[in-house]
Amino acid sequence: MEKQEDKNLDFEAKKLEIEQEKLKIEWEKVRVEQSKKWFTSISIFIPLLVVSISLVASSWYEKQKAEADFRIKAAEIITRFQDPDEMRGRAFILRHLFPDKLPKNFAESFDPSGFRGETHFTTKIDLLKFIIQNKEHKQEIIQMWKELFPKDTWINGIK
Repeated sequence: MEKQEDKNLDFEAKKLEIEQEKLKIEWEKVRVEQSKKWFTSISIFIPLLVVSISLVASSWYEKQKAEADFRIKAAEIITRFQDPDEMRGRAFILRHLFPDKLPKNFAESFDPSGFRGETHFTTKIDLLKFIIQNKEHKQEIIQMWKELFPKDTWINGIK
């Protein structure tokens, strides 16, 4: 009987070992499944994060570009005129029309006094045409020009 009991004990011990091995295998399966879930979550999260960052960056870039384009267009509108005082007046108008789009010192930062006295090329051509048409008053016209635009030294070459 002892042999039978020993065999039963050995059999039960073997069964216990097999059950322990099964338990280890099941535990390993659970760990693998948890790892899969974790990696699946990461594989979904990272692309979503990248797409979100791309959208935010793209939106920010577009906003910055639109603001820069607006400022450039405002500068084009202002510099379309030759008279610096008129340019400053246009700057004030744009500043009041778009107070949230332009800097607070947009018009104030422009000092037209530094731009007076310079004449545009077409204006000089017009003056020369006027002098040719009115030769008898050439010196008076030149003198008047010098008084109006004292910084224009190019006219000193006309005799």
